[in-house]
Amino acid sequence: MSIKKVHFISGMIVTAFVGMHLFNHISSVFGVEMHVTLMNTLRRFYRNMFVEIVLLLALSVKILSGFIQILIRKRNAWNTIDK
Repeated sequence: MSIKKVHFISGMIVTAFVGMHLFNHISSVFGVEMHVTLMNTLRRFYRNMFVEIVLLLALSVKILSGFIQILIRKRNAWNTIDK
């Protein structure tokens, strides 16, 4: 699997979490009761140890693969200049 694909997949995992988190905040517009109910429901999911580990791994992979892609681009840029 290419580094770009790994970077993309980890980004999708992080995006799903951030989307749920923001949706929880937006639900407060419809009332405190709905917000608290949704918050308690989502907490059961994203405070699960397995989900937390997957999220932390996805963030770590996202950061590491981003740095690797930067290094590859810099190396390619220097190789182009040298020719």
